[in-house]
Amino acid sequence: MIIQVWQLWLVLAIALAALELMGFQFIMLALAVSALVVMVVTLLMAPSFTSQLLLFAVTALVLTPGFIYWFRKHFQGSRSGFGLVGESGHKPRLVMVHARQTGVSVQVDGDWFPVRYGDGTAPVAGETVRILRFEGITAIVTTAMATTGEQE
Repeated sequence: MIIQVWQLWLVLAIALAALELMGFQFIMLALAVSALVVMVVTLLMAPSFTSQLLLFAVTALVLTPGFIYWFRKHFQGSRSGFGLVGESGHKPRLVMVHARQTGVSVQVDGDWFPVRYGDGTAPVAGETVRILRFEGITAIVTTAMATTGEQE
């Protein structure tokens, strides 16, 4: 039984697609599609192996950024509209201060963070505050009514 080159490209495409299941954020899927493109071209035209490798590389270079962009737009973008305040254009956010065993904290997207005003004092539990930024894991806040950060 003689294995033809196009069959090797098909096996590579299947293996790369299977690797995608491990969570490569569509990178392996882009490479699998690139291998399928080379397989089809090999079936139709029988190019040299060097041409096949070059076609695979060019196709992967074109498809991979598009697949990554599509993945981020459709999957990562829906995770949360909130990031660290002060980074990546995220605006200040209003949150409620809660009393916890370790002191006062605020909850942001399911995670708890210690909280304090810019001058080092702690807000009161039950108070609504505006997160200005983070210093380490500590949320630096101002009163909810202050929109320009007077308590920095």
